[in-house]
Amino acid sequence: MIFSKACPHCSGAIVDYGSPLLDGPLCLNCGWKQSRTIQPETDAEIRAESQTVSSDTSRVTVRRAAV
Repeated sequence: MIFSKACPHCSGAIVDYGSPLLDGPLCLNCGWKQSRTIQPETDAEIRAESQTVSSDTSRVTVRRAAV
């Protein structure tokens, strides 16, 4: 399908084949592509990093300098 004046950047025509195997919507004028949603992947990566950091900090000992 082609949608006229649908591009959020240049108001150009957007072509969308509607197939999950092909890329998402694409602007014929400026080349804009709709980005895929990566929020679930990002959240999982942040959780994994925070677990690694918390387990590493449990072994840290604080030493005070002599005055």
